[in-house]
Amino acid sequence: MHLKAQRRQEYRERIPIEGKFGQGKYGYRLNNIRAKRADTSAAWINSIFLVMNLLILVRVFICLRNLAAKIAFWVTKSACPEKFRLRVPANSSQTGILTWQRISDR
Repeated sequence: MHLKAQRRQEYRERIPIEGKFGQGKYGYRLNNIRAKRADTSAAWINSIFLVMNLLILVRVFICLRNLAAKIAFWVTKSACPEKFRLRVPANSSQTGILTWQRISDR
């Protein structure tokens, strides 16, 4: 009985790994490498997996930036709601730039 549970656990651990290979084959043309030398093929394969990992990191950093902007907005809103507000730019070229905007008296 212990052997069956161990095989099932190993199978479950292989599922995401084989999924990444499938993503590399069909999304990043990992199955279509046309290098002539073995070391060049290895370099192509390593660079494809590097790009896949870098894209994951970019998604993580974008989520962290959005979370930091929400926290900063919440803190400034509760600290001084009448005088200032935090302006998050809608323009994608100014990502990461948060500015203070004074609310005019009416």
